This record gives sequence, structure tokens and C-alpha cells, in this order.
Amino acid sequence: MSDSRDALRNLPPEQLLLLKKRLKEAKEAATGGESLSVLRDDDNLPLSFAQLRIWWMGQLASESTLYNTSDTLYLTGPLDISTLEYSIDKVVHRHEVLRTTFEQINEEPRQRIHERMTVPLSVIDLFHLSPAQHELEIQRTVDALSRQPMDLQHGPLLQLYLLRLGAQSHVFHIVVHHIVTDSMDVFIQDLFRYYEAAMTGQPPALPKLTMQYADFAIRQRQRLTGSRAAALRDYWRARLADAPSLLELPTDLPRPPAKSYQGANYIFTLPPSLTDALKQLSRQTNLTLFATMLTGFQLLLYRYSGQEDFCLGTPISQRFEEELAPLVGLFTNNIVLRCRLDPATRFMELLQQVRVALLDVFGHADLPFEQLVDLVQPRRDLSYTPLFQVMFAMQEVLVSEQIGQIQLSRRMWADSGQAKFDLLLYMWERPEGLTGLFEYSTDLFKEEMLAHMASHFETLLTAIVDDPKQRLDAIPLLTESERHYLLTAQNQTESDCDLSQTVLTHFEEVVRCNPDRLALVSDEEQLTYAQLNSRANQLAWYLRSQGVGPDVVVGVCVERSVEMVVALLGILKAGGAYLPLGVDLPPGRLNAILRDSSAALLLIQQRFAPLLHGMGHRIFCLDSSHSLLDAMDESNVPQESHPANLAYVIYTSGSTGQPKGVMNTQEAILNRLLWMQRRYGLGATDCVLQKTPFTFDVSVWEFFWPLMVGARLALAAPDGHKDPAYLRDVILRHQVSCIHFVPSMLHFFVRQKGVEVCQSLRYVICSGEELPYMSQELFFARFPATELHNLYGPTEAAIDVSSWECQRATEPQRIPIGYPIDNSQLYVLDDRMEPVPSGVSGELYIGGVGLARGYLKRPELTAARFVPNPFGEAGSRLYQTGDLARYRADGALEFLGRRDSQVKLRGLRIELEEIEHTLRQHAAVSAAVVSHALDESGGQLIAYLVARPPHALSPSTLREFLRHKLPEYMIPARFVFMDAFPLTSSGKIDRHHLPLP
Repeated sequence: MSDSRDALRNLPPEQLLLLKKRLKEAKEAATGGESLSVLRDDDNLPLSFAQLRIWWMGQLASESTLYNTSDTLYLTGPLDISTLEYSIDKVVHRHEVLRTTFEQINEEPRQRIHERMTVPLSVIDLFHLSPAQHELEIQRTVDALSRQPMDLQHGPLLQLYLLRLGAQSHVFHIVVHHIVTDSMDVFIQDLFRYYEAAMTGQPPALPKLTMQYADFAIRQRQRLTGSRAAALRDYWRARLADAPSLLELPTDLPRPPAKSYQGANYIFTLPPSLTDALKQLSRQTNLTLFATMLTGFQLLLYRYSGQEDFCLGTPISQRFEEELAPLVGLFTNNIVLRCRLDPATRFMELLQQVRVALLDVFGHADLPFEQLVDLVQPRRDLSYTPLFQVMFAMQEVLVSEQIGQIQLSRRMWADSGQAKFDLLLYMWERPEGLTGLFEYSTDLFKEEMLAHMASHFETLLTAIVDDPKQRLDAIPLLTESERHYLLTAQNQTESDCDLSQTVLTHFEEVVRCNPDRLALVSDEEQLTYAQLNSRANQLAWYLRSQGVGPDVVVGVCVERSVEMVVALLGILKAGGAYLPLGVDLPPGRLNAILRDSSAALLLIQQRFAPLLHGMGHRIFCLDSSHSLLDAMDESNVPQESHPANLAYVIYTSGSTGQPKGVMNTQEAILNRLLWMQRRYGLGATDCVLQKTPFTFDVSVWEFFWPLMVGARLALAAPDGHKDPAYLRDVILRHQVSCIHFVPSMLHFFVRQKGVEVCQSLRYVICSGEELPYMSQELFFARFPATELHNLYGPTEAAIDVSSWECQRATEPQRIPIGYPIDNSQLYVLDDRMEPVPSGVSGELYIGGVGLARGYLKRPELTAARFVPNPFGEAGSRLYQTGDLARYRADGALEFLGRRDSQVKLRGLRIELEEIEHTLRQHAAVSAAVVSHALDESGGQLIAYLVARPPHALSPSTLREFLRHKLPEYMIPARFVFMDAFPLTSSGKIDRHHLPLP
């Protein structure tokens, strides 16, 4: 592997002179201007620093083939095998490192150089195969041969194989341990010079070796002392200060707790025309092709990860001195490139930045990577490599060469089945064009991801050569066909459902056809459809008399009960929109919501009247007004509301400290419910359990879906949704066939003793949080015949906009949120509202009829979050969710988390900034940060606080303070008191280094 040495060789003259000057200065600083003499003790030879790292890895996993490297040559022509074996022996004798093994002396690893070591040539006969079978069998064979462990203590660490295909057709396969050499170029060159010389009777044209690799290892240690070593350490300490420890590329699989180093290869070739254009751009900018390709790869990584600051590795050869050039050995040093990209930068500007950075880094490249890791002391994690996880290497590869009567050519690269890093990209030039090989971790990636990445790299490079002055964030990654697929084909969700009606139209039709069918059951009472309709009509007529009509908001503050269902139906029948108010809300928050909503009337139960005392709102007590309601008309109220009118207003957490009301329409909720019926098909014998607090929008479908299709609605007892044992009993009692869980509650439910007796369950619906893989697998272990569905959607888009039917998985994976529901469009976009490729993270935007009207009395916020749809009809909108997502290869969406401070805890949406804002209102709090920590129960909130002198703080004091201002679910479970918060180099709070309680 020539790696970055080729980049140095091809540097423009003035840059090469500068680099040589720096290296000369470095050498003189290390040696005081004197040449270093090498005094060898062959009984106590140290390892080079690179060898030492590999040796330690070998002690941890002696059977690993991670550091096996291989090369494969096709030999066409008359081959004399005995002469080839003679030549092998000569090369092994010429280079000490090829007859070196490694042992421990006084508990320290040392090199042992053998006077003689025979490296056999194993001949494998494939004469019996037809030419059509050769390629497949060759690939299978060289892959298998490359995966044989080597013994560092006994050797040999070079394995040679000859596959005989025919009389004049052979494949020469070389496998060598990386501790011996970083490239087989010198070995191959020397081998065939010996071979050619032996065949012609001439002496081999080889330079005399003035030193061996063991001498280099000794000299390396001598040089890394004194002022030069100190200067190198100072340079790298400054360059990597506050560098991110991880490049977070999108992955197909969750990162495991520890790397397995299992890997695979994916090879691609760029068109010759693009290769020529890239060379032309390099010449125009006075750069090497290596620098151009490296810059393009940095851009690809930025566009895939979204990170503007990350570290990338590249190998550089330390064969700067002529006496090292003819040696076989491990001379490469992995250097770390700090990549900082500004989206507004032009690509031409980035090229020049990379050129300057390369010169600077190459001038300080002689600090061994192993010492760099010790110097920087990055956070150690067994799941990824330190300092960088992605590497780029540009190779100068022998493609074809004539040696006497033998034609040498490379056409195949063995797949070792290993990967040292998350991702490594080799690039080299062939007649067909620039070729790339992705060596990737199969812990993280599937082949489809690498195929996409290769395609996007080609698209990116094509756009760069067409116009290298483009902004980095404007350079396209997608082909036109990909763009059409992501924007249009993925969103073909139009359905022929009639949205000119309302939920009530369907409910009243069920009443007309099946008046005596059981509609509603609770622990205390039950109602038929006719009885429920009559009571809802009586309330509706009363509400009409109080001025309730289209878009008039009516508050409801009741516990889960028959009265709650009657209230919601009655408000809708009157034409109004209901506003759910939790009975556990603090008075201050309740009053703020009521003031903001301008609710015309409040429907309550008598026992909650004190909660609303003194707030100045009109109140109607449902459970103490029976005589008034009994006197009202029981007939259906003529509907005045239309699809565009409001159905309900739900308040969610707000980052400014004030909750915001989301206005959802009749059309939006009807579309959502019609999709649900088409997808799941409830019948007369089905029963849906309503257990979700009605301040959470999942309750909307729990209430109205069964009632609009003639199924039964069963009401859980107040707070019954928190008790798995109670839920098991109520499912059995009412033979519930459909139920909703937030994933954290599902986890507790399926672990409840005896839940497997709930065989009436046909559908279990999850939403509100990310569904963990383990919860899914535990569910199927208990309920193998029940369907589990994972849904996603914000309150601003009528409950849910995507769905996924879960299946038992053979390996841990992220559970998708699936595909868009009817009449909904989902787009994953970058910061410029352009689609990102499949597999790449972007922000999720939602379009379609399910969108809310907006935020009540918040036109600025509505305009900011409900934006014009650049892909739809004029006047259409998109909702900017703030959620990160990506498309899988099969078109399903995966939820990746929030891009802001909003979280979901047990299905309830929480703005962390609102809690921080409230905490800072306490006189004793100087600063506050709130984080969300995941655990088995679904997570908990942790508050970090700095007290304002001379005050002291206690958790109990803060909890009591917050209870007057926030609902219980927004009060942190843990409080951590600190003298000061950790800060980043830019002075911002470093949330990643806040201590765990």
C-alpha cells in the first residue's frame, strides 16, 4: 500500500520542498543535527510503535484474523514453479522482517529474527474446473485462505498460495500479517526481479539494503525524544482539543456494546469520464488526486452524518528516507485529520483548506498513532475505535505488468471478513476508472447501505466537477430517479374515502342501524348506542343554548367515565371543539390554559369544582345537572360543523414556558379514523379499551373509532392505565380486542404475571415513544398470535401519520415507524428542505389532510412550524416536526430522536426548556439544565442545578415549587447539584459531560 506516500510524491514542487524542509527540521530537532547510529542487540529487539499496538491486539484475540492482509495476482504465461519457490526463499532471506516472530522477554514483547525460515508455496489444483467456474471458485478460495489465523510466536507470518487454473494460467495469493508489513509492493517487486534474474541467468536488479526493519524500530524510538517529541505532542494536543470522539454515520444496525471486527467489502468503479474530470480538477487546483478525493469523501461524510466537525483517519508512509524505500516493513502511521466543514463554504474553498491542512498534518506525522491516543486520552468505548472510526486511503496499485514471459495483473481483492474500523475507503486507479473498496463493519452496515453510499459518492463527485464553486450544502447527492422515489413514489397515499362528512355522521348511522347494540361499558355502568346517543344529544342541545357552535372551544375537566364520553360527543354534536383538561394539572397551569383558550364553558364533575374556584369561567357540572339535561330533547342535533371546523384542542408543552394549544379539524380526525378502520377492520364483536388520559391525543381514536363503526368501547378506571394487573383483569372481563400502550408501559404489561391469558387481543397498538427491540420480542413471546403495530405521529397531525406491523426479528434492530397512512405525505429533508438519501438522517416533515389548523392564538409559531410545501400544490403546507428520521432500503421510516430539547416520556411530550425556564424562576437557582435519561421504565428526567449564593437547595423544596407550576409528569425524578456546569471550548454547556446521578 503506498497510501499518502503517493500524494507526497505528486505534490506540486513548492509544497514538496516545504514538506521536506519541515521533515528535515524535525529530524534535526530529534537528533541534534547528528546522524543516529543504530546499536542492535539481536537478543532484545524492540517492536516499532505500530507493531506494538498490533501485538497487544493479538494477545487479546490470538485466533483473530483482523490483521491478515492479502494480495492476489493473476499470472498468465509459462510459470516455472520451482524458480518461483527459489525466488520466495531469496526474498525471505533478503528481508529480516519476513522471518521474524514475536515473543515476550521479561514480560515485554520483542522481535526474534530467525537465521532461516522456510515459507512454503502451497499449490492448489483447479484444473478440474471449467473456465466458467473459475472466478467463483477463485474468490471463494482466496477469501477462505485469507481467514486463516497466524501464530505471532511461531510464524511464519507470510503465507503463499498458487492456484493452478491451466498450463499457463495461475493465481498467486499472498497473505501476510500486518505486523510484518503494510504493503506487498516491495515483496512482489523483489520476488519477480529474483524470478526474472533466475530465468535469464542475470543478477537481480535490486538495491543494496543498508538497514533492516528492526533498525528502523530502534531508530524510531531514538528520534521520539527531546524537543521534537515535545513539539509534536503540543501540536497534536492543540489540533485535537475538544474533537468529537465519534463520527455518527447512519447505521443499519444498533451499535453493539463491543466491536466484533466482523466485516465485508463493497467494490465500485467510477466512470472513466468522471475519473478524467477529477484529474483535470486536481491539475487546475494544483492538487493531487488524493487531496481531491479526500475532500470529496469528507463532504460525503458530512452530508451523511450532519456533523460539521469530525475526525478522519488516513495512513501515511514514513519511508521519507531513501534507505527505507527498498524495505519490507510496517512503515505506515495512521494520522488524524480534523475535518471542519461550514455548509456555506464553496467546494473550491474547501479544497484549499484541505491542502493547507494536509501540509500541516504531514509535517507532524511522525508521532506514532499509539502515542497520540495516549496523549489525547479520548473517551474509551469498546464499541468504537479511538480518535477516528472512518479511514480514507488512496493506493497506487499494480494493475498489470510484464515480467519476462509472464503477464501480472490484479483483478480480484480477497474479502477477509474483517473490518478494523466502522468504514474504510480504499481508492485506486484502473483502466476502467477510479475504483473504490468500502471495507465496512457488518455490526453496523448492510450491503445496501454501501451501495447507496457509493452511488451518492459518484453523484456528488459528478456535481463537483460540473461546478466546483457550489456551496457544500447545495451539492446534490440524489439522482433524479432517487429524488422522484423519495418525494413522489413513497407518498402515493391518496384514498377514495369520503371526507365531506364527520365522525358524528358515522356514529349516528350506527345508532340508526343498531340502536340496541352495546356501545359503552365501564366498571359502573353500560349504555347501548341509542342510550349514549340520547344523552349526548341532550347535552348538545343544552350547549347550543349556551352559544356553542362551530369553532367554539368547550373545556372538559372530568375523570375517565361515561360522563367524559357523553361530554365529548355532546360538544361535537353541538358543533364545538373540546378542550381536555387533566384533573391533576396544577391550578396555575390550568388557569393559563383556560385563559389562553378563551373556553366558552367548562364541563366538570362536581368534585373538581374547587380546582377551578376563582378562575372566572362559566362552569357546568355534569353529575349534578341531571334534571336539567333530562328535560332536553333527545333527538339528533342538526350538524352545523363542516370538515374544516375544529374537533378538539390539545395543549402540549412549550419551550417558552407557556403551553400551546393545537387546533385539530374534523376532516383530519375523520381521515385518521377511516384509515384505521380500513387497515384493521373492527367489527361488532370487537372491543377497544379506552385507557389513555384524554389530554393525550391517542385517546381520540380510542374514543371515536369503535363508536363510529359499531364496536364496543370499554372504559378503564381512572388511573387504571398505570396498573398492569388491573389491565389484565379488565381485558379479560370485557374481552378487549384492541388496546394501546406507550412502549414503556407495554414493557411492564408483558412482564406482568398471567397476561398471556388475554387471548382476546387481536391488535396491540404502540405509539408515543420509540419501541425497543426487546419489548417487541418479549411481546411476541407472550402473544405469538396477536398483531403488534408501531405508529408515529405528533399532535399537530391528527394523532398518527405512519404505521408499521411488527414482526419477530432474528437480530436486534431499530423498530421502524413504517409508511405513511392514507392521504399523508412524509418527507425527510435537510436544512435547505431538500430530500436526503435513503439511510441518511434528516428532519421529518408531514403533509396531507391530517395537519392541524395551527396553534391557537399563536400565528407566528404557526407560520414557523407549518411551512409552505415546496413539493405540493399551491397553498399546501408541511408540518416541521423537529424529529429526526431516515428511510430504510425498503422504504420504511425509522425514528432517530429529536433535534431539539423536546422529549417524550411515557407518551407525553415534554419541552425540557420549559422545565429549565420554570426552575430558573426559583430565587435560589442560578442555572438549570434538564436532561432525559433512558431506563427500563421508559426514562426519567434529571435536573442539574447551580445554586445562587448564599442560598441552599434541596430536592424536596424544588419538587414542591414545581408542583405549583408544572404537571407531575414534568417534574424531574432526580436533582443533581453542582458548583458549575462543564463547558465546551466555545463556552456552551457541555451536556454530554454532565455526571450521571
